Amino acid sequence: MVRAICTLVLLAMTLCAKAQVTSFENPDSLRAENPLECVSATEVAASSSAADVAAGAQHCTENGRFDEAAALLLVSSAFVDFDTRRVADASAHAARQALFANTFSNQSESDMQSLFGALDSLDPSSAEHQRICEHLRDIGPPSYFPKYMIAHGLQAATDPDAPPLIEPFDSARAWEESLTGFIGCRPKSVD
Repeated sequence: MVRAICTLVLLAMTLCAKAQVTSFENPDSLRAENPLECVSATEVAASSSAADVAAGAQHCTENGRFDEAAALLLVSSAFVDFDTRRVADASAHAARQALFANTFSNQSESDMQSLFGALDSLDPSSAEHQRICEHLRDIGPPSYFPKYMIAHGLQAATDPDAPPLIEPFDSARAWEESLTGFIGCRPKSVD
């Protein structure tokens, strides 16, 4: 019986090895079109994509500026969460994890530990976190077209004519949910 099972497994492996696999990678997937340098998080505009801001965080990390990198990661995280709320193709939402994994894949363990330390100190109760939240509320929801995420999804290859964004879409509500629910900003005060 064991020999029969092993034979079937070997046969299946052989057939799989002979199967033709097509790999498709969209060049726009996760691509920063206008990558930022290491700038202050409060200099980021709503027109910079999550990928652009993540590139700035990478630049900061490479230059040992971990506090600035952490602040830019907070902004990029808010942007990427907003994008998952407006991009129609659910498979494209995997860009959330892939963007950060790809951006920081070549960093040393020591640099990553320093970055994690800076992220820990940027908790929602910190003054810096709240300053960034105020800036994000001031600039409003991202205004760029989330090509980096759309190109990461299967729909870009299998049904490129399908609407890439959810319509209708309440951007103000989604932005507030990204700020409070994902990056931990205090709820917007109602005057």
